[in-house]
Amino acid sequence: MPIIRKLYPVLAFLTVFAALVSFPQSASAQSCTTTVTAVSFGNADVTAATPTDTTAELKVSCSGYAAGATLLACPALGAGSGGVVAGRRAMPRLSGSETLAFELYSDGGRAQVWGSTDVPPQTIAISPSGSGEATATIFARVFGGQSTVPVGSYSSTFSGSDVNIRYGLQTGSETCASTLTGTTTASFTVTATVTPQCTLTTSDINFGNVGALSNPVTASGTVTVRCTSNAGYTISMDGGNAKSDDPTKRWMGGTTPQTGVSYGLYQNSQYSLPWGNTPGLTKADIGSGSNQTFTVYGRTNPSTITPPADTYNDTVIVTVTY
Repeated sequence: MPIIRKLYPVLAFLTVFAALVSFPQSASAQSCTTTVTAVSFGNADVTAATPTDTTAELKVSCSGYAAGATLLACPALGAGSGGVVAGRRAMPRLSGSETLAFELYSDGGRAQVWGSTDVPPQTIAISPSGSGEATATIFARVFGGQSTVPVGSYSSTFSGSDVNIRYGLQTGSETCASTLTGTTTASFTVTATVTPQCTLTTSDINFGNVGALSNPVTASGTVTVRCTSNAGYTISMDGGNAKSDDPTKRWMGGTTPQTGVSYGLYQNSQYSLPWGNTPGLTKADIGSGSNQTFTVYGRTNPSTITPPADTYNDTVIVTVTY
């Protein structure tokens, strides 16, 4: 007879173990970085006695330190790519060899120059997240009274060698004269544009006391212009109170209507080049940064009729266009 065998399943259990090993995490590196915004003066009027001022921001950001720690940062600023000229930092002109004097300060009164040794200490408090930052204002000034500096664009670059920040933990009485092992650098630019500016003064023309006008009477005055160096300009004169279209036939009026003295204004002593306000009759020149004085030659037009005794005068508007 057949043999019947029962099959019994054999069960095997495989146990899988996963071992989780905890490794200590490495602490974040302790470091600081620095950023400096650009120092932009915009348009600077160097003919004025008053300076042109602006500000920038220097920020030191630190991370990886223990919460509650305090750091001392000492940012030093060098001379910049323009160097120092006559005791002041200088911005070279981009298209020339001239320089524009400026300075960087650590105080709003602009008394303390921010240099490589005279640096304002910055205290950085570390937050619970392990980071902290300090922000300082750079007070900048372009000096007035630099009228001989030519019109143009000026720039000085402060590279990593000019912006050096030393930093370290403050555990006691550390100062910026102490040894601080951490260092970081930054870079920024200083820019300014010297724009054309002019001032104008005049002296009167007085023909004096005249008994007869049958012959021309002459007198002279002056126009003094002071414009930024390298700035082109023109000087024009209007037609006076009578609004004369002919600069050789202006009119001095008196107290009696319809009576007066005809005269002309000229650019030369030969009385051959009238001075007016139309093309060809204005005077053009280029500023030097110093006073430039021009003589205005006046001459009365001869007349067979001398007006009644009186005081005659006219007002001519002189305009400098630059």
